[in-house]
Amino acid sequence: MDKVEKEKATDKPVALLSVPMRDSWISGRFWFNLAMDDSWTIDAVYWAALHKPGDEVLDEAMEDELKAFYDMKMKQLEALNAECKERGT
Repeated sequence: MDKVEKEKATDKPVALLSVPMRDSWISGRFWFNLAMDDSWTIDAVYWAALHKPGDEVLDEAMEDELKAFYDMKMKQLEALNAECKERGT
């Protein structure tokens, strides 16, 4: 990309695409965006490019937060199932 941009350089100030592309690659944001764009590959992209050793271990506060989120979602599911049952759907 740098080579093409240099070959096509003009006197007018132009925002170069290579700068955000390189930043995205270095930061890992490219992999995150790729995974979000194709949900079927999110697991493979995560384990191949985004996972950092030690991430699989949650501290106690995170486990508590995860459990609270899970409990909330299960209550929402129960309410939805009850509503669907009432409607006959």
